[in-house]
Amino acid sequence: MKKLILHTFSTRLIGSILNFILALITAKYLGDTGRGTISIVVLNISVIMMVNNFVGGSALVYLIPKHGIGKTLLPSYLWALISVVVVYLILTTFNLNPVEYNSDLLYLSLIQAFLTVNLMTLLAKEKIIAHNISSLFSALLLFGGVLIFFFIIDNQSIDSYIKSLYIGYSVAAVISFITLVPNLSLKVPQKIFTATRELFKYGIYVQVANIVQLFNYRFSYYLLQLSFAEGTGLVGVYSIAVSFAEAFWLISKSIATVQYSKISNTDDDEYNINLTIKLAKNSFLATIILLLPLFFIPASFFTWLLSDEFIEVKNTILLLSPGILFISFSTIFTHYFSGIGKHYINTIGSSIGFVVTLVVGLLIIPKIGIKGAAITASASYFASACYTIIVFIRHTNISFRRLLPSLRNLN
Repeated sequence: MKKLILHTFSTRLIGSILNFILALITAKYLGDTGRGTISIVVLNISVIMMVNNFVGGSALVYLIPKHGIGKTLLPSYLWALISVVVVYLILTTFNLNPVEYNSDLLYLSLIQAFLTVNLMTLLAKEKIIAHNISSLFSALLLFGGVLIFFFIIDNQSIDSYIKSLYIGYSVAAVISFITLVPNLSLKVPQKIFTATRELFKYGIYVQVANIVQLFNYRFSYYLLQLSFAEGTGLVGVYSIAVSFAEAFWLISKSIATVQYSKISNTDDDEYNINLTIKLAKNSFLATIILLLPLFFIPASFFTWLLSDEFIEVKNTILLLSPGILFISFSTIFTHYFSGIGKHYINTIGSSIGFVVTLVVGLLIIPKIGIKGAAITASASYFASACYTIIVFIRHTNISFRRLLPSLRNLN
């Protein structure tokens, strides 16, 4: 078990590092507009995947052991096709995707949807190593493709990045499907409609929180894009600041992964509460230590690393930093509630944050642009964190003083 957890964590860490380096490369060589275009296309693929995952997401992991691959895989593939086309039409009808990349959005989303179904099926069959390898192949091929196109072929363009996405998604989809072939049967399964209903029922329950959280994190991209003539460039600058911010979240996410595993496997309430409090303090204090150097790095560092178009990156990160701290603290509490099966609390917390994003974002982003997006994000994370922490205090009957961080707890 420990080896599988370490393998999974290592795979995710490598993928996160590669994606972060790609963000820097594309920002430096494609500028703010190029980076913004890529960010919007990738965001739209994520939106489509959220709808695909109503059936083809984590619901498969729960239901395949109950119904088998035969009753779940075919409905998942059919839903992948339907959901991709429907959401694609909505996004393109409202001009939320760069027009010249509309067809790429459709085809990439289809490949990614089938890949997601395959990966979730591998998890359901406890083929965790195969799942991790397929996921890592996708990230490595994307990274390698960009390096080859940009620095060997010397074609530094958005099209090169899109082609690399095709390579990464397609190869991973083929590898994951080949791994599944021994488990497949040509026989039409019985009671397939019963399994399909359960997929929708369970998938909707899980995905609502994920969809709300995605829009909570990324809705500002759309507001920036639609509110300004140079909106795509603003999205490019803001997305780089967000990439830096989310790099700091790896600490809390890594801590939360271990915490979630431990809480899910014990019924000792006192142990779970004490562990959560300790890890929340550790996460908060460790994030502060890593954030502090940002205040001393000159803005010129980011223009040297990227280009003059990214002069606002440092100020944007600083405005995001309160939100980074709120998330680093509250993530531990959200995983506590996930571990004890109270997912609805996290859904409510995410919804509160999204309401703040809508209200504050619509009021200030059209007026002050990137700074408004960063302020909106921090306000949203603060609202979600406050709700989650208050509920945790009430649920556990502890005093607020026990949550106050101290260096003594950082061990």
